[in-house]
Amino acid sequence: MKSIINFLRDERGAIASEYAVVSLVMGAGSIGAVALLRDGQIEQFGKIEERLSIDNDATGAAGSSGIGGGGGGE
Repeated sequence: MKSIINFLRDERGAIASEYAVVSLVMGAGSIGAVALLRDGQIEQFGKIEERLSIDNDATGAAGSSGIGGGGGGE
């Protein structure tokens, strides 16, 4: 870990390929972090969708039982 910190502080010997490696590692880490966040969001939205469909089914069952009117023959 100390060698990484020293490498980042010492810019005198850094060449383009070293910067490319550092950029690649940082990019891969960023992509991994975004993928984890995306997966978490997909899971949460799936749970929300499931809850909404359960609530909708319950509402639909109550609505089809004739409770609440509907107009009929006036």
